[in-house]
Amino acid sequence: MKTPLSIYSSYRALAISTSIGSVLAWVSDVNSQAGCITLLAVQTIVFMSAAVYRSNKGKQSCLLARIESGKLIYILQKGNKTPLLIYGVEAPTKEQEGSKMTQKWLSDFLKSKHLTFTNVDDIEHYKGVQPSRFSNSSSYLYADGEDVALAGLRLGYLLINKRYKTPKIYQFSHIEAEAKQLGIHALNEQDPEQYRLKQQSKKSIRSEKSVNTPTGAARWV
Repeated sequence: MKTPLSIYSSYRALAISTSIGSVLAWVSDVNSQAGCITLLAVQTIVFMSAAVYRSNKGKQSCLLARIESGKLIYILQKGNKTPLLIYGVEAPTKEQEGSKMTQKWLSDFLKSKHLTFTNVDDIEHYKGVQPSRFSNSSSYLYADGEDVALAGLRLGYLLINKRYKTPKIYQFSHIEAEAKQLGIHALNEQDPEQYRLKQQSKKSIRSEKSVNTPTGAARWV
């Protein structure tokens, strides 16, 4: 996951700036105090430029078209409306009480902010399970540079999705919010995935109880 000025980006930028600085020092044979200050300034500029470039690499800008649920939004990019599933998180289903809370938080959080997301090639995939129909559009989403999924987990409006290989900070944020009963955790609702499985099980039982008559109509037994 790429975050602004991450430690890996900083190390890489420092290595680049140090290498360039070493070359300049070797070429110009800088010995004076003014020359050393100039060399330090050049290294600092290169370091910051490389770090910012690294943190923004792969991100694309988009506009918010519609919020479908706490984890699924529709974005506008180059005039096309596309579904985007926020990577690594789970949200209450529409039948659950926490759904409205999560959608309201997401709407307020994204309002009037510059949205960016990572390229599909940069995201991590499911851990050996069948991906959802929106999985190819899932991505890290940022609002004014802030990770939306991480913000939702910290405030307790989103839940960790165990089907994803998520960063540890996601997992720690979820555990901490759950312990403090923040956001939707205070509702003590059933896990959304378990809730969906339970509803599917009920539908399956109802289907097994129904039989088809010769006329094609269904009756209950």
